[in-house]
Amino acid sequence: MKSFRRVLTLSLKKFLTEPQMQNALVSLAMKQWMFQDRAVITMYPVSDLQAPVLREDFVGFIPINDQSSENLANVILQRCDELNLDMTKCVGQGYDGAANMAGHLSGVQTRIRENYPKARYIHCASHRLNLALSNVMSVPAIRNCLGVVSQVVNLFRNHLNANKNFQETIQEHAPDSKKKRLLRLCDTRFIERHDSIIVFLELFECIVKALEEIAQRTWTISSTASTLHSASQKSEF
Repeated sequence: MKSFRRVLTLSLKKFLTEPQMQNALVSLAMKQWMFQDRAVITMYPVSDLQAPVLREDFVGFIPINDQSSENLANVILQRCDELNLDMTKCVGQGYDGAANMAGHLSGVQTRIRENYPKARYIHCASHRLNLALSNVMSVPAIRNCLGVVSQVVNLFRNHLNANKNFQETIQEHAPDSKKKRLLRLCDTRFIERHDSIIVFLELFECIVKALEEIAQRTWTISSTASTLHSASQKSEF
């Protein structure tokens, strides 16, 4: 990891010192998820006005032992200093809405703006979209639909006989489909569920046929399959 960070730093320094980047404006974004106690940080330089191009560069995995806003702000600024970034040209910060990141009194964005007032804070658009989509779960029809999808996925993924039947159904009715397995709904990021739904829709015909066949068997999961088959045939679903 240290070697990778060293190579990445040298590569970015070389790019950022090129003539066309001398007058570039910079925006910072810190991904607020942890992967083995490391936070993902990205930056967005914009090239000169002659050929404006929005560029995103991965800055590195940074060890985080103290998640206080003061420490996080110091970590971000230290990393920017390592890359020789001119922070007076920083015009934006993008984080999630957590208090230690977005707080207007002592959050990371406030601490950075105390030294670099042009670095205006914007709530991460992807995070806001995820929150908005999460709120649709308050709609009964959507909540129930996703509940059925989740149960169907678990049925085919957790039971060998059901999965075998499903694979045979795909081979018979959709042999050209590149999708051969259902994906679980993401538990933490609502927006990532679209991948599961796309695969589910593509294989929906095979799903219905497989559920109908399993429901006619005498397996322990047959009653569950029958219930899910009925639910999938309702107009509301």
